Amino acid sequence: MKKLYYSISEVSELSGVPAATIRIWENSIVQLTPKRSKGQHRMYTPEMLELVKTIANLRYVHNISLEGVRKQLSSNMTDVEKKREVMERLQALRQELLEIRSEL
Repeated sequence: MKKLYYSISEVSELSGVPAATIRIWENSIVQLTPKRSKGQHRMYTPEMLELVKTIANLRYVHNISLEGVRKQLSSNMTDVEKKREVMERLQALRQELLEIRSEL
């Protein structure tokens, strides 16, 4: 079941990005602004979790600077999402092919 909100530790675990890095990204990227609980804990939506994964992909896989990520996100988010989806599909397909190859 999909959750309505995730804590920063859950987002960190699911995305593979350290919580401290996510906090830094919050200061730099307007789209990454989580709600706060009454106790001031960050509450990330599923969409924000996907955004963190997208930012991580751009930063770590494509070696784009944080400034470049910011520009790309503000210019056309849908293209970024499509590219990330294509990359994920290609990686899954590659893994499938490797498994088939190992069975031969």
